Amino acid sequence: MVTRKPERPEIEALLEKVRGHTLTEAELRVQKISFVYGNAPMDSQITRESAERAVDRTLISLGQA
Repeated sequence: MVTRKPERPEIEALLEKVRGHTLTEAELRVQKISFVYGNAPMDSQITRESAERAVDRTLISLGQA
């Protein structure tokens, strides 16, 4: 059975506001840190700070920092 999608004016307004936005290097760095930290095993010793250091080391080694 196909149903109509619910109306979500708040979400639609937010999407319209950011449509066409290109991430800055700083925003992309924050996204990478969040990805690394969020995908770490729960019982690991990885902290947000260690994820940040790992991302920064990777960016430096790739010549992007």
